[in-house]
Amino acid sequence: MPKKSMTRMRLSARKELEEILNEFPVGDLYEIASYGNGKIHDTYLVKTAPGGTRNPTAYILQRLHAVFQQTVLEDIDAVTQHLSKKGVRTPKLIRTNKGTLGLMRADQCWRMMIYLPGISYEKNASVHQIEDAAMLLGRFHNALTDLDYQFQHIIPDFHNTPRIIERMTEVTDRFHADPKHAILAPLATRIHNAWIKLKPTIPPLPPRIIHGDPKLNNVRFDEHGRKAIALLDFDTLGKNAIIVDLGDAIRSWCKRGKGQNVYLDLELFETFIHGYMRTAAFLTPEEKHAIPAGINQILLELAARYLIDAFEEIYFKLEPKYTSLFQQNQTKISGQLALYDDLQKKQRVIKTILQK
Repeated sequence: MPKKSMTRMRLSARKELEEILNEFPVGDLYEIASYGNGKIHDTYLVKTAPGGTRNPTAYILQRLHAVFQQTVLEDIDAVTQHLSKKGVRTPKLIRTNKGTLGLMRADQCWRMMIYLPGISYEKNASVHQIEDAAMLLGRFHNALTDLDYQFQHIIPDFHNTPRIIERMTEVTDRFHADPKHAILAPLATRIHNAWIKLKPTIPPLPPRIIHGDPKLNNVRFDEHGRKAIALLDFDTLGKNAIIVDLGDAIRSWCKRGKGQNVYLDLELFETFIHGYMRTAAFLTPEEKHAIPAGINQILLELAARYLIDAFEEIYFKLEPKYTSLFQQNQTKISGQLALYDDLQKKQRVIKTILQK
């Protein structure tokens, strides 16, 4: 997404952002621009400098999606402080002038974080990058195994795959008279049937603290793109089976191709497993062997979430290349199911890799 300069912003938007910045102890505004291509929050890269000097300090300013309450900031603060003590680098929240973790304004929550310089990738990371990122994810998980914390912000049914599948069925029935039903109902049936087959293969596993959204662009690499230095976006922290995080990372990092031709790259998958196992000392054999089920689970869950929004068209942000959320979500459903189908063909090879 191209960055939007301050000069192109509406004056009303500029004034509002400047007023919000004044609530944080970050110095004088030097520059601000829209940042990234996040699908949920409104994000800005802010640069400030005392007296307008030419050596600015960079921060991230975000207006959170309405689904996130201010309590999510308490969770992030608790986890990042713990990780910092363990030597795991993270983006850190900046408290307001009044000492609060965020700013409430017109029923909207704003926050500021220290900007971590470097590079993030949307897709097609190299073998070396995936191995290093997998080692980082393993260190992240490993460092949190001894954190005894009760999360304050709970996203309703987040990564609750059975409930998401159930809700998909309910929404499909509710929109039975909608013209979209003829297109989406067969996909809903396909997702539901695949889940019924998969569910008995998922073993009971211990709840652990997970990132919740470890997609590739939530990994920050150094400015040369060689070393994975930090995970980003801690809004989805919580407790769940570790295979939820691993499945989500693998389906994001290790896929290749586009659209209906997307596939799991087995070399990248093996590289991921090798890197992760080097640092994830806590992982049990049961958790390791359940990784394929975790990948399948997250693919069906995402397909169901996209299908729900294809009907309702209220959750995800519309990307510029699409004309409607229906079209966007329909495309993403097809991508998740194509990757799911490819995964079924490679189960034997995947299990062999995991046995090494």
